Amino acid sequence: MVILADSGVTQSLLARGGAVASERRRFSQVVQAALTLRRRFQTTALVVGLPILIVLLRSYDVSWGQCAFAGAAVAAALYGNVKQTVYSTVLFLQLRPMDAQRAAVASASGRFAFTVAAFLLFRHWVVFLAISAAAVVAQGLLAERRARLHFDDVDEASADDRAAMIVAFKNQLLGAVYFAFQPQITVWILTVFGTAQTVAEVGALTRLSIGFALITAAFSGLALPRFARYRDARMVRRRYVLLVGGMALVGAAAVAAAWLFPRLILSVLGHGYLHLEVELRWMVGATAVGLVSAAVHLLNTARGWVRGIWIGVPATILMQVLLALYVDLSSVKAAILIQASASAAPIAINVAIALRGMREGARAIAAPDRA
Repeated sequence: MVILADSGVTQSLLARGGAVASERRRFSQVVQAALTLRRRFQTTALVVGLPILIVLLRSYDVSWGQCAFAGAAVAAALYGNVKQTVYSTVLFLQLRPMDAQRAAVASASGRFAFTVAAFLLFRHWVVFLAISAAAVVAQGLLAERRARLHFDDVDEASADDRAAMIVAFKNQLLGAVYFAFQPQITVWILTVFGTAQTVAEVGALTRLSIGFALITAAFSGLALPRFARYRDARMVRRRYVLLVGGMALVGAAAVAAAWLFPRLILSVLGHGYLHLEVELRWMVGATAVGLVSAAVHLLNTARGWVRGIWIGVPATILMQVLLALYVDLSSVKAAILIQASASAAPIAINVAIALRGMREGARAIAAPDRA
């Protein structure tokens, strides 16, 4: 539901808001357009998702009262998510990342404290769900309070901004939905063709890649807003190459560490996984590819270069079908390769889209000069 309620709107806010971040009225119009669309998509997501949620809960004999409470908690969490994503993006675009981080830390601290208390006193899933929803809402409200200092309420959002965001939504919806289900595809393949040991080994190796999520989060919060604000075409090209190259170097360093010190890294998982040296190298290599792929994709969306981005989905499916024909699907290596294909396949497409965007941007800047 979170994906359906966004699917490119926040990225469009980043792209269009970055271009006018120093113009308070225009920036306010872009923010208003993003909020309007997010609220509409939020309503659609709830209408589609809540009945499915209730059906799934009832299939496990959950009472109607608990189903209603769960639905309310999900609705509240989605409401908080809209506020958190939009207003945090506003703060990042205004180069106030610490304000966004303070809101995140405050809500996370409260969530941790109440979760510990609930674990000691209640231990009921409804209570934990309520705590999680309240934390998301709290983060959204805290981010809103800080973001309101940087834009004004406007009577009506710009029709051009709204139209551009809808186009971005259409281009990114297919990819957002597919890549949300991609991890489940890997789990399904392992369940059908693999063994319990294979599932455990893949899960253990995947835990090692969680640290890279912090790198991507820092990249999104610090590098993207500044990249979105650049107006000089030459600076955009230089920073694009520098940022993608930097992520590639981080990935290469991780691969080198996996080759040089595999047993030391695997010892973190326990002695039962020390035999996975080859698989570790494959997993780290796949994660490194994922870092580069994420960097290229995020930089493209930060500039609004999303036309044709949906082609990455059929390209990924084609690569995964070819892999399924030539690898042993019951092996750990196959699971890693299929998971990695979701990152590897879209890279060439995203690079081509970026090159087109850079050319179009350079022409748009040069046109007024010639006139």
